[in-house]
Amino acid sequence: MPVTDGIALVREAMQTDPNIVCIMMTGQGTIQTAVDAMKVGAFDYVLKPFRLQTMLPVLTRAMNTRHLRLENVQLREAVAIHDSAKQLPSPWIRKRS
Repeated sequence: MPVTDGIALVREAMQTDPNIVCIMMTGQGTIQTAVDAMKVGAFDYVLKPFRLQTMLPVLTRAMNTRHLRLENVQLREAVAIHDSAKQLPSPWIRKRS
């Protein structure tokens, strides 16, 4: 990529959407590049050229992980709504004097 590198792209993507699942693909990677990619949040690291047989399990895991991350966000939101609702006074319960 002429303007930026993959590490910066993954970092920016993770800042934009912390639940994104990034798979870094490169033809000129090193072990250090892979380590750096994983440190900034890459889900996996694949060297080109690659075989479709190699990519299918990676993509399956990535899609499952994305689904679970989004489900987790929804569950956290539901719990937050439930907890907030418990703090509100109920119009059906009258305080006894």
